[in-house]
Amino acid sequence: MTQSGPYLFISYRRGDSLPHARLLALSLKSELGAEVFFDLDSISPGAEFPAEIARRIGDSDAVLVVIGDGWKEADVQGQRRIDDPNDWIRREVALALSQEKLTIPVLVEGATMPAADELPDEIAGLAARNAVTLSDGNWTHDFARLARALEGIRGGGRANAMSDSGSFPNRFSDRWFEKNVPEMDDTAFERLVGELTRRSWRPDEIEARVMPHTSGRQGQDAQPVGDEIDEGDSVARALSLAARAIEQLELAREKPIRERDLADALGSQLARSRVERKLTVPGWDPQPGAVDVFTVDARGNPVLVIETKLKSDNALFECLWDAAKVLSLTRLASVEAAYLVAGTTNRNWQKPIDCADMFNSGRYELVGTIERYSDWWEKYILGDSTGRPELVPDEMDVELVASVELKLGGRPWELRAIRVQAVDDDWIPFTDGRPDRS
Repeated sequence: MTQSGPYLFISYRRGDSLPHARLLALSLKSELGAEVFFDLDSISPGAEFPAEIARRIGDSDAVLVVIGDGWKEADVQGQRRIDDPNDWIRREVALALSQEKLTIPVLVEGATMPAADELPDEIAGLAARNAVTLSDGNWTHDFARLARALEGIRGGGRANAMSDSGSFPNRFSDRWFEKNVPEMDDTAFERLVGELTRRSWRPDEIEARVMPHTSGRQGQDAQPVGDEIDEGDSVARALSLAARAIEQLELAREKPIRERDLADALGSQLARSRVERKLTVPGWDPQPGAVDVFTVDARGNPVLVIETKLKSDNALFECLWDAAKVLSLTRLASVEAAYLVAGTTNRNWQKPIDCADMFNSGRYELVGTIERYSDWWEKYILGDSTGRPELVPDEMDVELVASVELKLGGRPWELRAIRVQAVDDDWIPFTDGRPDRS
C-alpha cells in the first residue's frame, strides 16, 4: 500500500501570518507528502465550522501553531484576542494540548516564543513546547529541520491520504477516482462513500462511477460498500468526537445545545450517514416521523439506526419510546444494529433520574417499564406522539458501548451510547398505543 505523510493541522491568525501559513501548507504537501488541514482550503462550503475544527484536530498527527509578531497582541476593542475564551486560535491550541497532540509552535516574521505568564492558563503549556523558527531569509534550511521532525510521527493517524475523514476535492472527477480509489484501504473507502452520500450522491451514481475502480483496491479484495464493519467501535469513536464538537459549538454560538446538534455531530462522524430523515417503521400506525441518525449501504438501505436525547433537568422517559422505535426498525432485513444515545448532567446520572437505568449493560424490561410509567406514557406519548407502536419487545438486551464526559452550560455532563436488541421473538401487542397482554 502506498503510504502518505502525516496528517497535519495548521493553526494561524489570518491577519497575523496568512502568507507564511499558506507557504508552510504548500511546502508540507510538496516536500513531505503530508495531508494538511488549512481552513481556507479544507472546509467545504456549508460545513459547520466548530464541529469540523474539533474533528480535524482529533484526527491529526500533529498541530502546527504558526505565530507571527502579532499573534498574541492582536486585539479587538483594546483586548487581546488570546484572552477571549471564544478566540478560535486559543480554542484550537487548547484542544490540541488537552488531547496531548504533538503541538509545535512555528515562529515566523521574527516572532519570539510567548512566555507562559503571557498566555491564558488553558494554553500556558504551549510555552513549554520546543519551537521551530522559519525565517524569510533561510526558509529552505529551517523548513528542512521541521520536516525531519515530522517524518516519523504517524502514530495514530491515517493509513493513507484518504484513510479517515480527510480533505476531498470540491468536485469529484473520473480521473480523481481512477487515481485515488485503487490506493485506498477499507477505512479510506468507507470515508469516501460517506462523503459522497453526504453530498447527496445516489447509490446508483456511486455504483457507476466509483465501483469500476475498486478491482485493485487495497484491503479485503475490494469488498462491497455495504459489508459489515465493527459498528460498536464506530459509534463509540463517533460519540467521543461528537462530544468535543458540541462543546465547541456551544462556545461558538453561546446558545444551549439542541438534540439536533448532537445528531448532526454524530452523523458527521459516521460513514454514509443521514440525519433527521424519515424511514418506514414496521408495525407503527401512525408512523413515528424522522429517525435521528442512520447509515445506509451502497443501495441506500438503512444499516444502523440511532435515536438521541439531551435532557438537562428531566427524566429519560422518552427513551422508552425511542427504544420501541429503533427495535421496530431492526425488523427490516437491512438493519443490523440499533442504538440509543442519551446525554444529561452527571448529577442526573447519579441520582439516578427515571429510566436512567436503561443505559447500563444487561437485560431490560421494556414493556414492563412502560406499564410502570403508564401515566407518563398516556400523557406525553399518546397525547403528543407522531407515532404509536403496534408491537413492542417485552425485553431487550442492552450493551453500554461508550460513555463520554463533557461540559455543557458550565456543568459536567455525560453522554452514553447503548446497543439494544430484542430478546427472542417475544413482542407484546399494543392496542391504541397501550400494552395488550390479553
